[in-house]
Amino acid sequence: MNSNNNTKEIKFSIVICTYNREKFLPGLFDSILSQTLDKELFEIVLINNNSTDNTKNICLKFQKDNAQYNILYFEEYNQGLSYARNRGIKESRGTYITFADDDALLTPNFSLEACDYLDRHQDVGELGGPIQLKFLGQIPKWYNPWMASLLGYFVPSREEYFMTTKNKRYPRGSNMTFRNSVFKKCGDFNIKLGRVGRILVGGEEKDLAFRIIDAGLKIVYYPKVLVLHLVPEERTTMNFIKNQAFGTGKSERVRSLNNNTYSKRLFSEGIKWTATIVLWFKYMIILKPVIANTLVKFRFWVTMGLLQNNNSK
Repeated sequence: MNSNNNTKEIKFSIVICTYNREKFLPGLFDSILSQTLDKELFEIVLINNNSTDNTKNICLKFQKDNAQYNILYFEEYNQGLSYARNRGIKESRGTYITFADDDALLTPNFSLEACDYLDRHQDVGELGGPIQLKFLGQIPKWYNPWMASLLGYFVPSREEYFMTTKNKRYPRGSNMTFRNSVFKKCGDFNIKLGRVGRILVGGEEKDLAFRIIDAGLKIVYYPKVLVLHLVPEERTTMNFIKNQAFGTGKSERVRSLNNNTYSKRLFSEGIKWTATIVLWFKYMIILKPVIANTLVKFRFWVTMGLLQNNNSK
């Protein structure tokens, strides 16, 4: 369903794939309505992935109340973030497609800066940027720079850089924008990877990034496109860390087996264990045992996910 017959060509598609996140959607919607890019140049593509809460009504009301914007609403019945994102790709009309997490906020100039950069650099297939955290409760005692990415934090540099197969600093899910034509050349998101409902499996973003590089296109990190990622208290519990870590390991197992790099990935896991032990001693020495022990637990859970056969429970 489309709420507006636009007269200008759609340049930028903001795809929101959502599953049972009704409490976060209004904030994300407000951040999109605050974009400085001409509203006739972008569209908002809402993909409801079988939500059982009030998501549908919230989305339809948002569409109705903002008829002056290009807003599309769809329901994707195949469960999983990769399915939902691929549906968003199919329904998008923009030259560029960005994926806005349903628990994130776009800064006002996000769309304008992304379009401007991609207009000026036709050889860039994917653009990413910094993701800063906005805690909705207390910052947990275990929080440290080495585990910030677990909550979505991603600020690898203050300067622009290009991803390579060596630095591997690919854009993260809360802040990744693609040239629409990339998907025709490199394929969509791998449906064997990615979150399914509340099962915290990932790897689909990394998998696609390497396919883009292999196709001879560039991937850039651009600091001017900033996203804020919300961190509710339930995402700071040890149970969440365990599920996220295990999901990370499981997705890396699937990805590396598909790419015939599983042995190499096991070797790199050994290196990460060495680094983890060094950090454990460091934090124990400065009397921060909660951080030290959480780092070890996290690495253990990642390793278990990496080693466990996907047919195992």
